[in-house]
Amino acid sequence: MASEKQTYTAEQTQLITQGYLGGKTVESLAQEVGRSVRSVVAKLAQVGVYKAKETTSKTRVTKEMLVSH
Repeated sequence: MASEKQTYTAEQTQLITQGYLGGKTVESLAQEVGRSVRSVVAKLAQVGVYKAKETTSKTRVTKEMLVSH
């Protein structure tokens, strides 16, 4: 399955940037411009506006912790 590389137009870039900063979800923006969610995230990251969701790290139980209790 060969696919042609499609670049974002200036209008599309502006639309997703303003939409994202305005609170729209990446999923809805992807639908609007006919792109995948990953593509939109990559473009937003490239222009410097996308901030990844913070992940909460779980406390990892180690063997040392188990032995010491």
